[in-house]
Amino acid sequence: MENKRESLKNEVWEKYLTTCYKFRNKLTQRDFENYASICDRAYRKLLPQNKQARILDIGCGTGHFLYYLEKIGYTNHYGIDISPEQVEFVKNNITQRAETADVFEYLKAKNDQFDAIVGNDIIAHIPKDSTLSFLNLIYSSLKPNGKCILRTDNMDMPFPVKLRYVDFTIQTGYTESSFAQILRIAKFDDVRVFPFPLRRSSKVVWTLRKFFVYKLLLGVSFNSPSGAIIGIGIKGSP
Repeated sequence: MENKRESLKNEVWEKYLTTCYKFRNKLTQRDFENYASICDRAYRKLLPQNKQARILDIGCGTGHFLYYLEKIGYTNHYGIDISPEQVEFVKNNITQRAETADVFEYLKAKNDQFDAIVGNDIIAHIPKDSTLSFLNLIYSSLKPNGKCILRTDNMDMPFPVKLRYVDFTIQTGYTESSFAQILRIAKFDDVRVFPFPLRRSSKVVWTLRKFFVYKLLLGVSFNSPSGAIIGIGIKGSP
């Protein structure tokens, strides 16, 4: 397994920004501001209230979430990513608080270090047979009562093929049920999984589409209009 992961790292992640990410995402100031606005609806109430809390962003990508943390005043945050190109972008444009690292190796030496560990769109890139090890490392790296906050694409959407196969590096897809299941298996307490919040206008559009297009025309039912879900778990006190 280690050899396979190392091969993927060398062949895919080394040039991830220039071969994949930049073709699907904008990296303008406006894009970062829009992302921060979205994050504020989704994460402000989930993050520690203490702005000096130690927060780790795993799979930080091009630094959108780090940008948001700095924007709202957090001062003790850090990001890691396996892609050297993306970390270089973060350091040149967002913050010096980032480094190139394999999350499995990085977390091994970080027992009881963080108040919160956040991962946006990373767990889907973890092979299924490594997912529990991944979550166990997050659990060990959190302080007692620390919080794990993970976001991933929602496979409970109708026709989620594009979400599942849009990126060659995606390994696993999750519904709300399976996401909560694996967090509970990893022994997190107070597990919650819920749709990533939409703008009010988007909710109206999705409600109409859900009823008229999916239900009446196609006969498809689904629970959430959101293309992403957030999973939360708490590390219990010793």
